Amino acid sequence: MKKLKATLLTVAIVTAVAGAAASAPCWNCENSVQWVPNGTGGWKTAGTYGVTYYCNTGPQSTCTWIENNGEMQSCRLGVYTSLIGRRSGIAPEK
Repeated sequence: MKKLKATLLTVAIVTAVAGAAASAPCWNCENSVQWVPNGTGGWKTAGTYGVTYYCNTGPQSTCTWIENNGEMQSCRLGVYTSLIGRRSGIAPEK
């Protein structure tokens, strides 16, 4: 009987630890500062997604980048489209 209790207790502890690890929040690059190339070999901040820019669906390319340990890494995919100066919210796809 003691072996059964020990086994069930071990299974319960392992299950609890695995469940806690599985439900931990995942890191999302979209919550980081987004960057786009500035056209002269440097970078500029992309702005606020859905307010100042949008990533239109299109060719599989990088829309925005993030800085990770001093290196730029792809984050959002699509075609970068500025919304500044447009009357409506999201720009129509061409």
